[in-house]
Amino acid sequence: NSLSDMLSEIAIILHRPSLSTPEIKDLTALHEQYALSEEFIVTLAAYLAGEGKLTVTKLVNKALKLSEREIDTPELLTEYIVEKSLEGEAEKEFRKIFGIFGRAPSKTERECFIKWSKEYGYFTEIVGEAYDIAVNSVTRGYVKYADKLLTRWYECKCRTLSECRERYDLDKSEKAKEKETKKLSSAPAKKGAARYGDFDVNDAFMKALERSYGTDGK
Repeated sequence: NSLSDMLSEIAIILHRPSLSTPEIKDLTALHEQYALSEEFIVTLAAYLAGEGKLTVTKLVNKALKLSEREIDTPELLTEYIVEKSLEGEAEKEFRKIFGIFGRAPSKTERECFIKWSKEYGYFTEIVGEAYDIAVNSVTRGYVKYADKLLTRWYECKCRTLSECRERYDLDKSEKAKEKETKKLSSAPAKKGAARYGDFDVNDAFMKALERSYGTDGK
């Protein structure tokens, strides 16, 4: 009865009166051969429907991929869905910050967005600060430049906006000092003014001889 209820629920989620025989076989196999519970399968179906991606084929393929990753219980599935939802919300906010409209983020952009939110724990406030610095520093490649800043802040264990700003100011000051030191070290040394007594004795003697006897020594 529970299996029948599961099939009925999935048909309702799909807005269909019933499932086809091949679809029923595929969904039954998920339960009987792969030991995925009815709750797991229905929850996954509802999640995919909410994402606009639900077909029985996609449901089966997604369930098998999650099972391979050992996400095979309703509890683990719920954690996965929450994590993906947070990533989706973060991506929306980051797309607004960087003005990415009318197209999907590139692979590199999406990888950065996931890294910033999932690994670094940075969201709108800090990412927005990195964006503001980027647009005032480069003419293009804002995501790449912001990623360098955010990675630097993360490696320096900056967790708040004020800590990130302080780290940026310190780095900026240190770079300015290094630039000035390098400039001074590469500048040509100025010749000192001639001083009384600073002369070569032999050179002075030879010049005196030239004045007295001429350059031919006579």
